[in-house]
Amino acid sequence: MPNYRQLAAALVLAVGAACSNPVDLNNPNDVAAELRGTWSRDFGAPGSSTVLVISVQDLTLAGTGTFANEAEPSGTLSLSRQVTTQQMGRPLVQIDFAQSDGFTGHFSGVLTDTNSLDGIVWGSSSGMIADPVTATFRRQ
Repeated sequence: MPNYRQLAAALVLAVGAACSNPVDLNNPNDVAAELRGTWSRDFGAPGSSTVLVISVQDLTLAGTGTFANEAEPSGTLSLSRQVTTQQMGRPLVQIDFAQSDGFTGHFSGVLTDTNSLDGIVWGSSSGMIADPVTATFRRQ
């Protein structure tokens, strides 16, 4: 018969150890590791979204995703780029993405906490360059 008190104590120690190792948002390697997973940008407009599924190798990002626009086509995207070190401030997350509709986008920002990626996004399509706008991606 298991000793439930010892099992409970072991569980508390394991959870405490996991919580005692916080992510250093000033360390590029920690930031890169935290980017693994699915991130979503909500535009606040019905039917519009961008979802990124990010994988990481060292400081290099890669992945896939989807996009949807309220009155325009939806599709898939591929992404790449990197986390770069900064002389001052937090590591910079840079993402380039190519959508299946021909739009090429760029994101530049910082991981503000383990669930929020804040910055600016801009891009081009058919020779037209879109103005930069603020963007927040949230972990899903």
